[in-house]
Amino acid sequence: MNTFAQDSSTAGIVLRTVLRHGVAFRDQIAEHTGLSAATIGRQVTSLVQHGLLQERPDCTRAGHVGRPTIPVEVDDRRLSAAAVHIGRLVTTVAVSDLRGRVLAIAHLPTRGDDRELVVAAGRRLLGLDAGIGDRRLVTAAVVAPWEAIDRSPITAGRTLRDVTDLVMATTDHVAAVAAADLLSSPDHAQGTTAYVYARETVGVATIHDGVVPSGGRRTGSVTHLPTLSDTPCACGARGCLGATVAAI
Repeated sequence: MNTFAQDSSTAGIVLRTVLRHGVAFRDQIAEHTGLSAATIGRQVTSLVQHGLLQERPDCTRAGHVGRPTIPVEVDDRRLSAAAVHIGRLVTTVAVSDLRGRVLAIAHLPTRGDDRELVVAAGRRLLGLDAGIGDRRLVTAAVVAPWEAIDRSPITAGRTLRDVTDLVMATTDHVAAVAAADLLSSPDHAQGTTAYVYARETVGVATIHDGVVPSGGRRTGSVTHLPTLSDTPCACGARGCLGATVAAI
C-alpha cells in the first residue's frame, strides 16, 4: 500500500500522455515526453498487451503504412479502478473506467471506526464492481481530509487492500481532485494551479508544472486557519476555518 504519487515510470508517462491527447501517434508521444522512438515503441507494445492501450488502425495517416504509424488510445473497455472518499458526513464509493468516467457509485454514512467504515465501503465497492459487467478491477484508492476528520490513512488503506486485494493508494482528497483535474485538463500541466475545497471541511492543494502533491507534504492544511467567527473547534480554539465552514 503506497501513498498516492504521480507515476514517474516511462509506462506511466506514456499512458498519461495518450490519455491527454485522446488518439496519439508515437511521434507525438515522443515529442511531448522527450523519450526515444525505441522506448515509445516498447512501452506502447507493453501497454497494448496489458489492456491499457488499444491501437486505432482506422486513424492511420494517409499514405503511411506499418505498425509504428498506427495511433493508440486508452482502452477503456476491459479494466476499471475503484475509489473511496471519506467525508465528514458521507462516504462515497465509485468504480470508473481508465478515462475516469464513473461506471457505478454509491453512498453510505460515515460512521464507525476506521476499519469498520472501510470494510463496509470495500464490500460496497465489490458489489458495485460485480454489477457493471465483464471488467477487471485493477487498483483502488482511498482519500479523505484525514486531519480534519481525525482518521488514519494507513489504517484505511490497509483495510481496503485487505477487503479488495487490490493495489492501493491513499492521499488527501484535495490532492486527488488536483490529480484528476490534471489528467482531464492538460493545460494545467504548465505553471501553477491552486485548488481550494470548502464544504464540510476545507483544504488546498497546488500543482506546479504538472507535479501532483504527494503524501500530504505539499498539500496545505488550512483547517485551523483563524477567522473572525466564534465557532468552537475540536482543537479547543474558536474561529478555526474548518469548524467555521462546517457550521455554515
